[in-house]
Amino acid sequence: MNVAMLSAAAREANPYIDLLCRGLAEAGVAVTLVSKPGDDGLPAAAHSADLLHLHWLELWGRPPYTSLARLGRWGLPGRSLRRWLEPALNSHPVFVRRRQRFLNRFFIALEQYKARGGRLVYTVHNLGQHEGEGGSVEAGAVQRLLALADGVHVHAEYMAEEVQKLRSGTVGDRSQQWNPPIAVIPHGHYIDAYPNTVARADARRALRLPATLTTDYSLTLLFLGLLRPYKGLEELLPAFRSLPDPNVSLLIAGRPRPSDYAARLAAQASDDPRVRWHPHFVPDAEVQLWMNAADVVVLPYRQITTSGAAMLAWSFGKPVIAPALPAFAGPMADAPILGLLYDPATSDGLANALRQAAAIDWQARREPILAWAAQFNWAGIGQQFAALYHKVLTGNQ
Repeated sequence: MNVAMLSAAAREANPYIDLLCRGLAEAGVAVTLVSKPGDDGLPAAAHSADLLHLHWLELWGRPPYTSLARLGRWGLPGRSLRRWLEPALNSHPVFVRRRQRFLNRFFIALEQYKARGGRLVYTVHNLGQHEGEGGSVEAGAVQRLLALADGVHVHAEYMAEEVQKLRSGTVGDRSQQWNPPIAVIPHGHYIDAYPNTVARADARRALRLPATLTTDYSLTLLFLGLLRPYKGLEELLPAFRSLPDPNVSLLIAGRPRPSDYAARLAAQASDDPRVRWHPHFVPDAEVQLWMNAADVVVLPYRQITTSGAAMLAWSFGKPVIAPALPAFAGPMADAPILGLLYDPATSDGLANALRQAAAIDWQARREPILAWAAQFNWAGIGQQFAALYHKVLTGNQ
């Protein structure tokens, strides 16, 4: 079989797609990775494939920012006009119209592709947009895609149930029969996907943490990844500030979105020297510094469907403190060594979890956590996807 993997996600920010393609190759599946949609949403490599596997619909064909800087380079007049016109060209209503036009072209291309015998699989990474961006346009696009898909992939059992509700409940046509296979294939681990050779003390010295943290035991908490409002940093900072221990520390590292978000957050903890800010993208080679300098990863998300950040932490042998949402509660209920859950509906749930974490010997859990994560190897995951593809192509439901 010839599979085209469609993903516009930045590969430097998440090796998920590369690892999946590697697992599929080990399973004997020929995969062509396509990261740009082309004019109609399906470039040549996709048109000629037996099966399309799409990831992150919200990123596929997302309209780019329209810059008029080139006009100044060409020596054209009207600088003040360009300053007015550029924001107008990138306003929300204009963005929505551009996005809707692309989606219409894309779904026409998908329908034509399927009419020629092609098959479509969609991985549901997110059940909804994290902060409501895209609104009804993206929600409607997901419904159209689910109606076209010949197979759907989710990472956990609870997500399969939610996808069925989305199709039958949100669309509202319960009489319509929609029965493509929904495959529950877990998220693979990130063991060996990043360098991991730096010891705890060396990582702390490399990050120039206070000298007491490089030798004495003291709890170091970490938030690593994109800094976005839905991830609950506004709840994490006051919860951390309530801890009385002067030696506990919180590391926050990642690129902010929007760009001024980190500055607004930093103002909440500007007088707490225990908070270390790094509002910048963390390259692959430096991920190990932040992970190995920390004892626990804190993920206080307000909502989440699949947490690659949690799997990254577990792949470094690090436990996770997280709200009792299904994405975290499922694996942590089966393996309590993976960390601590708290009730996000209670005002002091996160703060209590942070206090509880200070009394646990997390270093002793590192090897059991790594052993748990190792079961989700990409070779086995590639075989499961190969079975899903075969089912979709043969029509064996």
